[in-house]
Amino acid sequence: MQLCPVCFWEDAPGDARYNGSNQVSLVEAQRNFAEFGACERGYRSTVRNPLPEESRSPHWLTLDGLREKLVAEIERAFADVSLDDGVTLHEMHVIDDYGGEAEQIAARLKDPETRWQQITGEKLSRFSDSMVFLDAKGFRFHLPAFLRHAVITAFPNSGSSDNEGVMWALLDGPKNTYYEDGIKLLDPLQMQCIATFLHYFARSSESGWDGEARKALKAGWNEWTPDFVRLSLL
Repeated sequence: MQLCPVCFWEDAPGDARYNGSNQVSLVEAQRNFAEFGACERGYRSTVRNPLPEESRSPHWLTLDGLREKLVAEIERAFADVSLDDGVTLHEMHVIDDYGGEAEQIAARLKDPETRWQQITGEKLSRFSDSMVFLDAKGFRFHLPAFLRHAVITAFPNSGSSDNEGVMWALLDGPKNTYYEDGIKLLDPLQMQCIATFLHYFARSSESGWDGEARKALKAGWNEWTPDFVRLSLL
């Protein structure tokens, strides 16, 4: 229950938005501090300048800074990933409904995207509940789209269902037997993107997915945390 004398944020257990300790979310508090020097406008006369020993690490990142870095890393690491003959989003739902080959072919025609970057946010929201019936190639192709979409829509949409499918797919770590074939297709840089994604959500309770993100990191994804994220945690 410590109050920071520099910004007046209270580092309290539980969900900081609703436990009464802070009236704004962590991401909002960081934005406020950058704008006027306190986590909330009413505390501007209460805070003080940091002491020399309180200086932040030059590698420290705000949640906004981490988000921008993460989105750039996702786009770089997965830039050339293709679907090939992998399962598409509409096809995935047909498989879920035990549809036949003809239905799968018809469903596949509804997904003309040749690059994952072409998949719209509206479509990702509509199919965000699960990645269960994607095969290995379909998993690798759609993963960066869901990662980027979840990050972009994370705040202020606390607990957004747009994050549900991808978060559950990562929950049991990189050795998850169900997604094993898809994860095996990922290269080290792509694995690091997943670890960074999970750190982003684990940093703030306002994301609504911090518990799941921490569990996934403990399940093995933390081993893939890149240096810039480790340094930003200092």
